Amino acid sequence: MAEVVGLVAAGGQFIEQSVKIIKLSKKVRDRYKDAPKEIEGWQRQIESLQKVIKTVCQSPSLQIRDVSSTINQCKSVSDSLLDVFNKIQFSSSDSFGQRTWRVAISFTKEEEIGALFNQLEQLKSTLDIQIGIIHLNQSDRGLSYVASLLEGIKLSYQPGTEEEQCLQALFVTDVVSDREGLITVKGTRTPGTFEWIPQTKQYRDWIASDHALLWISGPPGKGKTVISIFLSKLMEATRPDSTVIYFFCDNKTASRNSAVNVLRGLMSQMVHCHPHLLSILVSTWRIQRDNLFRANSFETLWRIFTQMLETLKDQQVCCVLDALDEIDDESMSLLLCKIKSLFDPTQNSPSRVSLKLLIASREDPKILPQTLEEFPRVTLGNLEHDIQLYISEKVAYLAKIKKIEESPLHHRIEEAFRQGAEGTFLWVSYMVQDLEHKSLSEIELALTELPRGLYEIYERIMSHIKMENRHQIAEMLMWILFAERPFTISELCRAIQIQASETLTREEVCFDYIKSCGQLLQLQSFTKEDDTCVAYSSLAVPTHADKLHTLRTAFLHQSAKDFLLRTDSSAVEVIADSSEAHTIILDRLIRLLEEELCDGRPKKPLDQIPLFFYARDSWTFHMRQLQDDIEKFLRKYKAFFRKTSRIRDEWGSHLDMRHRLGFGFDTVDLPLLHMACYEGLYYLVRKWGLEDQTPLHFAAKGGSLDIARLLLECGADVSIQDNQRRTPLYLALEHSTIDMYRLLLTAKESNQVFEKDVNYFTKHHQDLHRRSLLHVAASSGYEDICCELIEKHNYSVDWKNYSGQTAIQLALSRGHLGLANRLKVDWDAYYFKDVKSGLQMYKNNWGYDINSVDETGKTIFHYDAFNFSTMHAIQELGSAVDWNRRDMEQRTFLHGAITWLTDPRLLNLFLLHSQFSINARDDEGRTPLHHLLNSVGYYDHPYTNVDLLLDFGADRLLRDNQGQSAVDIAQERLDEGQQYIGTDGKYWPFDVPRSIGWYKRSIKILTDYTTVAMDVRKVDLRLDDRGRGWIDLRLDDCGPGRFVMSQEENHYAAAETPLGHTEE
Repeated sequence: MAEVVGLVAAGGQFIEQSVKIIKLSKKVRDRYKDAPKEIEGWQRQIESLQKVIKTVCQSPSLQIRDVSSTINQCKSVSDSLLDVFNKIQFSSSDSFGQRTWRVAISFTKEEEIGALFNQLEQLKSTLDIQIGIIHLNQSDRGLSYVASLLEGIKLSYQPGTEEEQCLQALFVTDVVSDREGLITVKGTRTPGTFEWIPQTKQYRDWIASDHALLWISGPPGKGKTVISIFLSKLMEATRPDSTVIYFFCDNKTASRNSAVNVLRGLMSQMVHCHPHLLSILVSTWRIQRDNLFRANSFETLWRIFTQMLETLKDQQVCCVLDALDEIDDESMSLLLCKIKSLFDPTQNSPSRVSLKLLIASREDPKILPQTLEEFPRVTLGNLEHDIQLYISEKVAYLAKIKKIEESPLHHRIEEAFRQGAEGTFLWVSYMVQDLEHKSLSEIELALTELPRGLYEIYERIMSHIKMENRHQIAEMLMWILFAERPFTISELCRAIQIQASETLTREEVCFDYIKSCGQLLQLQSFTKEDDTCVAYSSLAVPTHADKLHTLRTAFLHQSAKDFLLRTDSSAVEVIADSSEAHTIILDRLIRLLEEELCDGRPKKPLDQIPLFFYARDSWTFHMRQLQDDIEKFLRKYKAFFRKTSRIRDEWGSHLDMRHRLGFGFDTVDLPLLHMACYEGLYYLVRKWGLEDQTPLHFAAKGGSLDIARLLLECGADVSIQDNQRRTPLYLALEHSTIDMYRLLLTAKESNQVFEKDVNYFTKHHQDLHRRSLLHVAASSGYEDICCELIEKHNYSVDWKNYSGQTAIQLALSRGHLGLANRLKVDWDAYYFKDVKSGLQMYKNNWGYDINSVDETGKTIFHYDAFNFSTMHAIQELGSAVDWNRRDMEQRTFLHGAITWLTDPRLLNLFLLHSQFSINARDDEGRTPLHHLLNSVGYYDHPYTNVDLLLDFGADRLLRDNQGQSAVDIAQERLDEGQQYIGTDGKYWPFDVPRSIGWYKRSIKILTDYTTVAMDVRKVDLRLDDRGRGWIDLRLDDCGPGRFVMSQEENHYAAAETPLGHTEE
């Protein structure tokens, strides 16, 4: 009680003091003309803290010891702050010289005031966290309704619209339900546990930053998922202005064990919070549809995810990723690589995104510490205090239901748990579950032989399995351990060939096997509609067939898997060797397919044939795991693995292979090699059917580089066309990767493909049934390949595909702007009658942002990608150009694109609208003049008169961070040109003399030319916009300060004429 009184008293005193501090702050702002700008922010800060402390004083539930301590610290800091302010003496009659902040207070005192306000801000953050934790501890004790994420998203869009269809395709798992399901399984967090984490320096620095990553790591059973739930809820409670998103990975659930699904889950939440973000996704989904969310679409989805983050750069996004170690290895590698680059200060501008990412995981596999060790980290080592609180709560619960509260047995249980837990929450949870079903005398006996640590629990479970059941249970555990997905009870019955007993069905026998595995396994009720699983806690097998069909078996915890995979022996010897296990499983699956498909279609409905769906979908997975050890299967199952097979055709029809390979292909008599290439069965391709076969189309479509390389080595022909006149090169561009295309180019027949393609379209220009390789490359956005096809193989940008579209139209329709621009600029591709109509179309269809930046912080105006006509069209469309945008190296438009420096109209436009002058410096201290002299090379850069920049005010005497002036850079580049002089005294390449001549003339202008720099805001410029030739600035004789533009034939001719201004 005394502590509560003390808290209220301290809170009241702080509120009184804060009122005085606010008044004094306002007086300082009003009276002192040079008062720090921060004072206004300090005033708002203390007003906010005042409101928080008032709330605490009025809420008995918040008046606890930790909060009392924080408020007392606030009072102490405010005492010091008030003392400083009271010492500032001033009067309204003071002279102007006396009424200055610097006179009234020293620099030292100003720093002291700032430090005191910073302390108050930190204390307010601590109070927010403490109050948030109190609310969480209170709300966790009750039940609360949690709305489905998908339902929440649906409310924002009209049913049947393209937006709703896109959302439904994006949706992969209800993350809100996933989090609540984990709370149901693991129980609510014990109040007091893990509350130290938000107080650590690592966490406080992380939450205070705009863009940072924090890694929480620890061994199995240390409570990482509970921590993730706690911190995600804490951020929701304490950061209402932030976007809080999260994802709980789970290797037992297909919707939660891949990098693609992680991104889908995070983006679903972002769209839920900010519906306008959906437009970023829809533009790509409109083209790719469901292909956008397949396993091979990670790169595209990552790009969309970062675009969403960039759109929210002014709002903080807090993200929690739990159990990242549980996604598949390939996904983990991809995701970690991207995450590292996102937080690499050398690759990204901190201003581009504002993301606080928290990752909770084990330290295995090794790629996790290798990638994340450089980031701040909280290690879950000694958790003695948390474990004690957890044990006290769990034992109190056990004592209550056993009616032994505060008895000697109650205290004995608690002491035994403290000795046996070894710092692992999971151990405590398992032991409580075990003792809950024992009598008091059995509990007393069990305490004398409690296992120590998780592995002793698992060993004891295995040792208690009946001898007569051990063989089948060991086989069952092997199947679960190496399966591609969890099994239903019916599937397990057929997999390990369980037989019914006299009184029990085989499902009941299997159910009994699963229950005898205790904490090793769990049953989950699977919902197909939303692909979610919840724990099934009943002790009896369900009697209804439909309910039985939804139950799946999985390991209760990752540590159970680790235990079975270890090399030590246990009472039940489970096959842990990967090769041996996959051999057994594959043998059973192929035998099942032969049994069910030997007479054509199965006699029963497929859902009444246990394990059929798994065999159909996953036998290729197990064969891939065997690698080279497959010869015995080829001999044993000759009917299935012969070159053509009726059974395999039936399998392909049930797998809907015709749809997967394309409707133009008949799956009847599908050759083994073609199937193996598509399914990525590399070692099957090596061992079987290579003579006179050319299944390269399927390898190109399936994306297996190893198989394609093997086929090429065996003489596969890349020039053969399928029944739609598509070659493997075509399919590589359409379905696979650039790497596949490059590999196929190494084949000697590749030139024949180009020759046939070019000859055909040269004659026909448009074909109603096919596309050229250029059309395919343009659709996919492969800029380099388009360049090769046009310049090396003579493809024409004017050819049309079966829809009447040219390459530039295909590029634009799929959002490949860089490629479309290059097709226009480099190869004069025709699309619109004028620039304005093209921009209007793009604005109407894609809603472009003219100020969008790339990964280096550059907008389109930092590149030589436009001219004055384009800029004029942009302005006419009402697009507001951000003239003050700098890239990551602090370069303005003038630094980035020489276009601005070659056309006086553009230069004049920039200087009129931007806050930066022509002498603005980048990170290297260089001006646009420095960049002009450094960028004009010996090949394809345009030439301009240096005196043009001098007329507009460029300062030729400025030096960069290396101490170089414009003349120094020009001389250095001139000296480099000498290396191109051949032994015969001739230059190579042909245009080097022109570059050397330009540098010589530029040096002369920089040293001899005199001019009067003009201010474009004060002089009247008459700029001639006629024609497309070289535009040169000349002084008009109408009088000083008035200029006119005149025009030469072309810019190269002008560059070769004597430079300098000629009076007219």
